[in-house]
Amino acid sequence: MFSDGRRHPGWYNLLIRYPLEVLGAYILIGFFMVLPTGWASDTGGWLGRKLGPRIGASKRARRNLSRVMPELSEAEREQIIIDMWDNLGRSIAEYPHLSRIWDQEDKRIEKIGFEHLDALSDPERPCITVSGHLANWELAQVGAKRMGRELGVIYRRTNNIYINSALLWLRRPASTINFAKGSEGGKRAMAHLKSGGNLGLMIDQKLNEGLPVPFFGIPAMTAPAVASFALKFNCRILPVQTERLDGCRFR
Repeated sequence: MFSDGRRHPGWYNLLIRYPLEVLGAYILIGFFMVLPTGWASDTGGWLGRKLGPRIGASKRARRNLSRVMPELSEAEREQIIIDMWDNLGRSIAEYPHLSRIWDQEDKRIEKIGFEHLDALSDPERPCITVSGHLANWELAQVGAKRMGRELGVIYRRTNNIYINSALLWLRRPASTINFAKGSEGGKRAMAHLKSGGNLGLMIDQKLNEGLPVPFFGIPAMTAPAVASFALKFNCRILPVQTERLDGCRFR
């Protein structure tokens, strides 16, 4: 058991499996880093489309799509899965390019509603932005930070403890105010709000200890943190959506 309450992963994982995984991750990220931004995104999308549908997680995606969208044909469900992996592959490949994408804002980003970021500037009333893992979900926070409105983020640690530091380093253009998911991270996030800081939350992940909320007509265990924080600290709530237009262009 680690000091933060996580279960010890075992010596095999710590000494062999996790180091090999992080080595592969560093090589892949380094490869994407040296490519031009558009090439990196296209390569990541190609890898996602070719490899993603073949791995085990896609079986769950097929099962879930059959459950919530039974009216779709098998070909239509398969196209959704291919598109999902294309986007995920692109988003991973774009991590080393988060700043460059905004540097190329004129040709890569269409901004709508950024005037609402003024809600993040009220020292008397904190704000929580809510979004999901859509398109490249980091880019809106990169834009907010560039405008002087950095958001604190609650994140889930990866099982591989060595990869966490790499991910936080890659996310620096989006935020350097990070709270690990868990009781201690929750306390720090609340202290951040209490002091007048703002939070950016992704609310589309299952939480076993959450509340059952209808999703496509099926109860889904959903984190109540947004509502709890908003009521406790009288927060504004600002919905945020990022849309991938094509390739490495976003709205």
